[in-house]
Amino acid sequence: MFEFQVDFKYNVLGASHFFNDNHALACQNYKLAHDAGETTNEEYLFNIHECLNAWSRPDAPETIPPSEATERLQNIRLELEEQLDAEEYTFWFDDEALVCAMKEEEEEFSRQNAERIANATKVSGLSRDEAKRKMRGLLKKLRKIDRLKLELDAGGAVAESALTDDQLTMLENKSTIKIQLQTLDDLFRDLL
Repeated sequence: MFEFQVDFKYNVLGASHFFNDNHALACQNYKLAHDAGETTNEEYLFNIHECLNAWSRPDAPETIPPSEATERLQNIRLELEEQLDAEEYTFWFDDEALVCAMKEEEEEFSRQNAERIANATKVSGLSRDEAKRKMRGLLKKLRKIDRLKLELDAGGAVAESALTDDQLTMLENKSTIKIQLQTLDDLFRDLL
């Protein structure tokens, strides 16, 4: 017969309870771990945040209201009574609210500019995304043309007689490309 001695640290117990969805016991053990010096203030705050974040989710076996999770985290920050280098933590519901706000903002933008977007799409024959891609492509062509002109003007490796037909065509079409870009910019200004 063998005798085993198991010595769990509070932080390990806290993690065990956390992964077994017993968030109340996890928080208690994380507190005991911090009090026993097993974790730094930042580690303690991180552990508590993760636990409260999971505990406040609607699909948790037992759940706490989001307001209580926020209040508990704020109270722990106050208890620590010192400047922490730790980042400000956000909860799942904060992130969800931010995503919803961004979606609402985008929908409001689309509603307010629907007529302008429809007109720009009709005139150009391009959707907003297609117009973005086309404008990026035109800008890329202009940068190539500018680099080629620099090489020609510097008398570098490229002589005008050594240019390919594509390069010559590209140089000749610079003004056309600029006009296309300006037209799209005018149509989709502040809409992309």
